[in-house]
Amino acid sequence: MLLAASLLFAQPIFAETERLHRVAFAEAVSAEVAHDRTVALLRAQAEGQDPAELADRVNRQIDAALKRANRVPGIEAYTTGYHTEALRDREGAFRRWVVQQQLRLVSDDNSALGRLVGALQQEGLLLVALTGTVSEAQRRKTLDTLVAQALHAFRHRAEQVTQTLGFSGYRLVRIDLDYPTAQPGVPRGVAFLAAREAAPVPITGELETVTVRVRGEVELLPQSQ
Repeated sequence: MLLAASLLFAQPIFAETERLHRVAFAEAVSAEVAHDRTVALLRAQAEGQDPAELADRVNRQIDAALKRANRVPGIEAYTTGYHTEALRDREGAFRRWVVQQQLRLVSDDNSALGRLVGALQQEGLLLVALTGTVSEAQRRKTLDTLVAQALHAFRHRAEQVTQTLGFSGYRLVRIDLDYPTAQPGVPRGVAFLAAREAAPVPITGELETVTVRVRGEVELLPQSQ
């Protein structure tokens, strides 16, 4: 029983000794990446007393816009968000119907997208939002570069700590990579213009900061006796 008790008390001391020469630290690298894709969201809307007539009007407007968008190279067009609603006053009395549908345009050609959005505004569509994003291909390319740089920085720091403290080398205990997945788009400023005032919408590529962090722990190896 006495021997067992001695071993029990010795175990934590041994474990603490094993961890005595472990060092944990982190490195981070960043880069600014230009948004190379833009998403424009437009809406066709009609209000009145006859929901069938309103739906027909909205359908025709969206169909014409979709056909026009499909004729522009490099632009992807999708319909989304069809909605019909009865508007009522505070007393609950019916006032009118509202029918609306949205058109989503995606492109990496800001000039072509700006011209198309301006033309669709002139045809009566409302510009709801402009959102800038980094394409998946550009994001992966940037992450590949930053991950390599972050790992190199981590290795350099481990070697620096090892040499400065007088150890012979180090052994990697743990390493974690922290990097962003696809981020939500960044909204751009949108001017809601009347149809007769609409012009090609100016779209410029904004910058997004992408950061990769490396966190890890190394065990420093003592000089051989």
